Amino acid sequence: MSERKSLFRRFFGALGAIFDFFRRAVFIVFLLISAAMIYFVYSGGPPVKVDDGIALVVVPFGQIVDQDDTDPRTQLADDFLGEDPSYTVLGDLLDAIDSAAQDERIKLLFLKLDTGFYAGQAQLEELAAAVTRFRKTSGKPVYAYAPDMGQQSYFLAAAADEVFIDPLGMVFLQGYENYPLYFKEALDKLGVTVNVFRVGEFKSAVEPFTRESMSPQARENAQGWLDDLWLGWREQVAGARGLSVEDLQRYSDEFAARLAEHQGDTAALAKAAGLVDHVLGLHEIRAMAGELVGMDEEHGSFRQIPHTRYLRAIDRERRHVATQTKPEQPLPEDAGDISLIVVQGQIVPGESSMGFAGGETLRRLIDQARDDEYSKALVLRVDSPGGSVFASEQMRRAIVRYQASGRPVVVSMASVAASGGYWISMNADRILAHATTITGSIGVFGLVPTFENSLDKLGIATDGVGTTNWSGGLSPVRPLSPAARQGLQMVVEKDYRNFISRVAEARELPLETVDSIAQGQVWSGQDALDLGLIDALGDFDVAVEQAAALAGLKDFEVVPVTPPLDIRFQFLQKFSQLRSWMPDPLSQWLGGWMRTVNGVMQRWSDPRGVYADCLCVP
Repeated sequence: MSERKSLFRRFFGALGAIFDFFRRAVFIVFLLISAAMIYFVYSGGPPVKVDDGIALVVVPFGQIVDQDDTDPRTQLADDFLGEDPSYTVLGDLLDAIDSAAQDERIKLLFLKLDTGFYAGQAQLEELAAAVTRFRKTSGKPVYAYAPDMGQQSYFLAAAADEVFIDPLGMVFLQGYENYPLYFKEALDKLGVTVNVFRVGEFKSAVEPFTRESMSPQARENAQGWLDDLWLGWREQVAGARGLSVEDLQRYSDEFAARLAEHQGDTAALAKAAGLVDHVLGLHEIRAMAGELVGMDEEHGSFRQIPHTRYLRAIDRERRHVATQTKPEQPLPEDAGDISLIVVQGQIVPGESSMGFAGGETLRRLIDQARDDEYSKALVLRVDSPGGSVFASEQMRRAIVRYQASGRPVVVSMASVAASGGYWISMNADRILAHATTITGSIGVFGLVPTFENSLDKLGIATDGVGTTNWSGGLSPVRPLSPAARQGLQMVVEKDYRNFISRVAEARELPLETVDSIAQGQVWSGQDALDLGLIDALGDFDVAVEQAAALAGLKDFEVVPVTPPLDIRFQFLQKFSQLRSWMPDPLSQWLGGWMRTVNGVMQRWSDPRGVYADCLCVP
């Protein structure tokens, strides 16, 4: 009996030892993998080799923005789930294209425009200008492809040497439009009272809540700036494709009639109109590109490098060169930094977040640039329709403080810099915009909804007493009191007077002139130049050049000033790039595994942990 026990003891002891060995081995492997991942994260990952004679493939994803405000946690989740990026930074695309123009290893620029990306017109113009620079300075060809092309993708494609669409594809140009939804009747049915306080007969932002259709003033103003945008779009595309603006207008207006002439063949119509050069399937396009750069038989396509990997390669090369330079010397008088601060999205009080420009965050960044002795000038890149008056004024005051230190501020308006976006811009030493920038909208309004009628429909009443004339006067469940109405209107009128008086002072215009071009009217960049609201037409690069000239700089570097990330988010931001360094099979497996984990977490998420479910789906 004791012999049997001894045998069992030895057997289970050996089994335990084996398990302990594997436990220790797994722990050691985990530590080694973790150490390797941390090393790769902070070293920039394994080096990327740029082969000789290959194509650079530029693939914009999501929204093209001036600055990526995405939460690193979201970036990490999207990357490991295999999701396409939500944003592409304009500067990255420009850097890749401009660097490739000087890079002898790159023989072809291929624009892959089938990702459904979207961008403001200013960003598209600056990207198209980079493609044109590539062609002129390098003499290398540019191909642009998408199965179908809409107005945005075609604007970029038109800058290429050769434009390709699929035999089943089309080029659809719908022009520009402004068709807001109007909620007045729905709000009336719900019993919601929208109390509006505004100054300016053209301040149409409140009309969806007070009307059932566009007012004549808003219609006239909108038609004016839409026509300017459409003309600017046609002029640039016509110049790139050797067409006339009338050709493009007819293509859009007569699309149905012309399509009938081609028996419904949209691709043939696009080619006959001179909008595309080739109607080919993707495999034929790859073979055509392969004639220039050779074929990669393993992947069944032409030899190529995506712009994201190319940027990693040249970034490592630049850092290597930087380590070989001499130790830092004191900066001469004509050298220094040009600080770049991006204001994009709705202007809100407090801190910035994705799609929102926080007044406190931007105020802090501008003050940070002011306190930086190496900052010799400030370029403010504005892409915002406005928002909070208080937050806008916070930023404007910070800009004035920067100027008070004796350094210039130049504003580069992107696609939209209107209302609050113009408020923060008006004091700059120079304001530049694209001809197609939407700006102006100098006006102020307030909206206060109340729900007393909604409650009445439900048989709910409110009654009581207060201690002052204002008690209950701003309650959302009671009608606004006369004192509240009068007070709110006076506040809006005062803000409007402040707005136009500051514009008049900053732009050195008579107050009466500013009032006549304000009233909430929206202007294109070209109109704004004619009216004296901006100083010149020009893109971001021109704004930087003017900032350098105003600061007397000959040797300078543009330094972005962005909100700091704590150590955790810095690690996550670097870690989110890890999957792009992995071999394709491992990357695909990891993406599939993460999608499975994400699906499980979503499925088993009942707050009480109780389910009525069946694991019976094959």
